[in-house]
Amino acid sequence: MIASWPSTLPQAPDADGYQEQAPDLTLRTSMDTGPAKVRRRGAARPWVMQVSFTLTAEQSETLRAFVYDTLSGGALRFTWVHPRMGAAIECRLRGTGENLYTLTPSGAAHWVASLSLEVLP
Repeated sequence: MIASWPSTLPQAPDADGYQEQAPDLTLRTSMDTGPAKVRRRGAARPWVMQVSFTLTAEQSETLRAFVYDTLSGGALRFTWVHPRMGAAIECRLRGTGENLYTLTPSGAAHWVASLSLEVLP
């Protein structure tokens, strides 16, 4: 069974830092002369979303437990409602090889969690 984004965490990301990156579905081949040839690669490529959430200390612990316990350290998928489209989507954390998300202090009792997500086809 696929996990769901916890209801105790914010459901919509902060406007600051929100970004969607559309995948390039083409392959380009350079020619000896003239323009490159371009062909479609396929449609099964994930979109990438950069999101951030302002969290309380308790919510930051909920996020940690969700990532490391529920998602097995980011290996598993989860469902979430897309903030722009309003439809349920399947996502996976897209780590950098060094970290899965970052927490930055924001005021006395809040943290900003920044995540990179793959929206799976």
